[in-house]
Amino acid sequence: MCECFARVGEQIAKTVTGQLGVDDVIRLDQLKSAFTAALSGQTLSGEAVQSLEARCMGFLKSTDPDDQKLKLYLTQSFYFAQLLGLENASFNPITEQAFTGAVFYLDTNVILPGMLGSDQNALLFNEMVGVARRLGMELRVTRATIDEARGVAADRRLQLETVVRDIPPQLSALSRDQFLTGFLEARERDPNLTAEQYLEPFERTSEVLAGLGIVIDDRTADEILARREAKREVELIQAEAVRLRGWGKNEAVLRHDVAHCVLVQDERNGNSRTWFLRAIVR
Repeated sequence: MCECFARVGEQIAKTVTGQLGVDDVIRLDQLKSAFTAALSGQTLSGEAVQSLEARCMGFLKSTDPDDQKLKLYLTQSFYFAQLLGLENASFNPITEQAFTGAVFYLDTNVILPGMLGSDQNALLFNEMVGVARRLGMELRVTRATIDEARGVAADRRLQLETVVRDIPPQLSALSRDQFLTGFLEARERDPNLTAEQYLEPFERTSEVLAGLGIVIDDRTADEILARREAKREVELIQAEAVRLRGWGKNEAVLRHDVAHCVLVQDERNGNSRTWFLRAIVR
């Protein structure tokens, strides 16, 4: 399947988005070439080759929900490869024409790596900013998100001090928490660094983000929701949170997310290319 996407990713992606019929792709000669290339170096009987080819083609034609989900994941990887310039060919949903003028509101999870600035996620954040600048996309952060990020940092301050004081370095080094890993990396450079000093950039979050070219939308969640009940959005977001992780969001986080859902809905009346970016994926 990876070989197929490498050779005819544009056509397969278009079947997932409904722009091209599955039968049109199945007839492509490149699929046979991709299958042959994928078998290079393998020792299989003729019967096994026929069986494997039939199953691969069956997967490409399948409308089973699980198969469709897997093809969507592969298509998303293809999209991201195009967006980041990892492929020479172009694909309409990821061209400059599709994204120029787009607006992405960044969630708290997205801006944290940029604020902490010392682990692998920070590299992804910087890459995102660079890609947005190259394609003419505008990145925005609301006051609601800035306040939430500052609250998260304030909660983590005591935790960082406790870990450094009470937990052996060999154990704390195993953590994947971005606050802790970033703090430990920073302390390797300056052993006297305190948690308060490390988290100081959060006291001037707007300034730091603006310095990276991110536009500050100075509205709080209350201001965004001032004239909107958003009852349906509240129910949908909370139900999805329960379905995915087993428990709902607390009131503050829920209000933040609902506010951004409403914000994007309203903004799309003037710019259909408005989105809420909730995570950066490795």
